[in-house]
Amino acid sequence: PRGPHVIFAGGRTGGHMFPGLAVARELVEADPLTQITFAVSGTEYERELVHRNRYEFLVVPTHPNTGGARGALKFATSQWSGFRQAVRELDQRRPAVVVGLGSFASVPTCRAAASRGVPLLLLEPNAVAGRATCWLAGSAQLVCAAFPEVEAQIRFACPVQITGAPVRKEIADLAAVPSLASLDDRGYQGDRLRRLVVIGGSQGAESLNQTVPFALRHLKSRLGGWTIVHLAGPAGTQATRDLYRKFDLPAV
Repeated sequence: PRGPHVIFAGGRTGGHMFPGLAVARELVEADPLTQITFAVSGTEYERELVHRNRYEFLVVPTHPNTGGARGALKFATSQWSGFRQAVRELDQRRPAVVVGLGSFASVPTCRAAASRGVPLLLLEPNAVAGRATCWLAGSAQLVCAAFPEVEAQIRFACPVQITGAPVRKEIADLAAVPSLASLDDRGYQGDRLRRLVVIGGSQGAESLNQTVPFALRHLKSRLGGWTIVHLAGPAGTQATRDLYRKFDLPAV
């Protein structure tokens, strides 16, 4: 026997992928027969995340709007071809619901769901609703928002449920950790130390990787007793580490 089939549409960044992965896990725990498919744009980052969690991976190719006439044309063309492919996939797979995760990568599959009468639910974990959420809300049955501010930003007659942001169990479990002093082997020095955490998103932000070490160099005399924790992303880790070492700043 098979359970309901749920398709999560969107991706590109961890900010879009991880809430979907958290919801997918809860659905499977509630009903182990639930089928989960992630319809994403096809980047290696998306592929690795989905395969690591052992869900089905479906590519609906889309391209971002990079600006200019050529970028706009490529974006529009990819959205149309992605929509047509998504319609074929939905007709074949017959999902119980499509869950939009935001970003331009979610739009073709969400639009296809609306055109085929498949219930559409949108996840909005940000305080400022993304453009995809604002645009697709007119076709959705429900927007699940993390913050009440989102409700006023939805201009369509679509119900908004304040659910909070879906969080993976590994992250939620950290709330039960009484102390982080056990992380001393990674450069921390117990609870007495103040920590500056630099977060540029799940894949790191190159602009922060390049500018924050330079900025902190000028504050070096005031950073006694501080440890810097910098999330640089896989591609920027070594270069960012080298900058901190160059300026003799204690950073993890």
